[in-house]
Amino acid sequence: MSMRNELKSAAFKDLFLKYFILFIVIVAGIFAGFFISVKSGLTEQYSNRVPSPSQLNNTTTLKVGEQFPSLEVYDLQDNPIDFSQLLEGHKTIVGILSAGCSPCEAFVQYFEESDLISSKEYRVLLLSFDRDYFAENFSFQAFKLLPEIEDDLSINVYPTIVGVGEDLTIRFVSSGFSGVINEKFIQRNL
Repeated sequence: MSMRNELKSAAFKDLFLKYFILFIVIVAGIFAGFFISVKSGLTEQYSNRVPSPSQLNNTTTLKVGEQFPSLEVYDLQDNPIDFSQLLEGHKTIVGILSAGCSPCEAFVQYFEESDLISSKEYRVLLLSFDRDYFAENFSFQAFKLLPEIEDDLSINVYPTIVGVGEDLTIRFVSSGFSGVINEKFIQRNL
């Protein structure tokens, strides 16, 4: 009887050892697969997808593909300026902002630190009823936008971010600032 128990015990140990080795091989294979996919960049194409402009939240009357409207804005000396003249010939990110708005400040700070903007290929212009606040606290040019124009454009979320191409065509509109309006998004869509 004891010989029989020893045989069963040996068979069980042998079976347990085989399954344990199989488990280790499977776990090592999964780990190696993840490691290779991360190192080769395969996972990046899924985790860093850049949305299309049509996927952004746009609560304004501004439409992708249309010309940016001719707006009269005011410089720091309150001189009227045709804003479209400032845009023409430049890839421009227009931020329509409000003082005291944390996402507005995050937007401006993000692009102040951006290598993309410092490369001079793109630029940022700010429009706000609170122009002086943004002109005093940030490095981008800020212009006063009258409240009635904000109403005409249905600007009701701050910041509203508009990408305008060199030909004054609206390339994207985002009501609000989130991490999707980043350098990769700008390069692909502006």
